[in-house]
Amino acid sequence: MKPAMSAPCAKGDENAGSMRPLRTNYLRMKTLTFIALAAMIFSSCSKDKDTPQPTVRQLLTSGKWYVEGRSLEGETYVEADECEKKTFYLFFPEGELITEFWSVGNGACNMTSNSAANWRLGADTELFLYSSGGNVIEVRIVEISADSLILINTSDDQYLHLDKTPGNGNLPQT
Repeated sequence: MKPAMSAPCAKGDENAGSMRPLRTNYLRMKTLTFIALAAMIFSSCSKDKDTPQPTVRQLLTSGKWYVEGRSLEGETYVEADECEKKTFYLFFPEGELITEFWSVGNGACNMTSNSAANWRLGADTELFLYSSGGNVIEVRIVEISADSLILINTSDDQYLHLDKTPGNGNLPQT
């Protein structure tokens, strides 16, 4: 291997007094540098890193969760009527919970109650609800996504199905 810069070649050498060895090495270095830069650019432009998935807390506090239906022990699903579908749970990041309950009364869809409580996440999927009267309700998050939430009340095995779509308050046609 010839050094990048060498003394003039011996008499009779075809490269004697020539810049050809320096120019060849320069072109090789330039080519290698270009290839290395291109490899770095293409590797950094490959698929973006996986987008981090939202946490349970982030999903839970992402807006109002409207009642969709109920089931006992995960069986016999009963869809809420359009009025009940206006019932919502609103979890705030600071641990406050606002609920508003709707039901049919006297032939009309009415808000029957609203309340404020506190909540906290326990281990894994445990969710603790604290009423203003001091009662604690323990529920488990069975499933949560950006638009679906299924809870189970651990004391009576009742499942509560919620989503992000409110009911329109129209009474079912009879």
